[in-house]
Amino acid sequence: MNKKDLTFVYFGTPEFSTTVLDELLKYGFTPSLIITAPDRPVGRKYILTPPPVKVWADSHNIECWQPEHPRHIVEKLGEKKWDVFIVASYGYIVSQKILDIPKYGVVNVHTSLLPKYRGASPIESALLNGDMETGSTIMKMTLGMDEGPIISQTKLPLSSKITKPELFDILAHDGGKLLAESLVPWINNEITPHEQSHAHASYC
Repeated sequence: MNKKDLTFVYFGTPEFSTTVLDELLKYGFTPSLIITAPDRPVGRKYILTPPPVKVWADSHNIECWQPEHPRHIVEKLGEKKWDVFIVASYGYIVSQKILDIPKYGVVNVHTSLLPKYRGASPIESALLNGDMETGSTIMKMTLGMDEGPIISQTKLPLSSKITKPELFDILAHDGGKLLAESLVPWINNEITPHEQSHAHASYC
């Protein structure tokens, strides 16, 4: 399979997710459908505001759904055949019913060197703990939190002077690039995912 034939749904919500989308687009990957969170009130005046991924989808004329919860769209998603789903900072737990829909499963972009820092705040944890390195992990999702087999990883050195926003941006670009480079080789069985060392897992 090549990238032009790949049909995929992208799940994401904040600015981090739009950066991953930008990297995918650079490499010629365009989602057929985007799933993101509903518009939410923002600021003191509670102005109803779309999430960054919704804005990105509209600017690229890509169909976008905003369910209150992903369980509400399971049947609708299952009406079409998909090769893969991609999740990058979506903000909701993905059920087994959704994991079972695409032919090649669901792939996640995670901002740590799994099995280290499973959970919602790996970037903050790396900074608070004074880690000397961090990185990106592309994994095939399972029902357990960040427990799926690893498809690919990159390692990046950490400076004590780096700020949280800077690291978010670096890892968003790095994770998106790694995903773009790994996706087709993985689907074509040129990459063999390996199980995480669950005994060495830490959570944040």
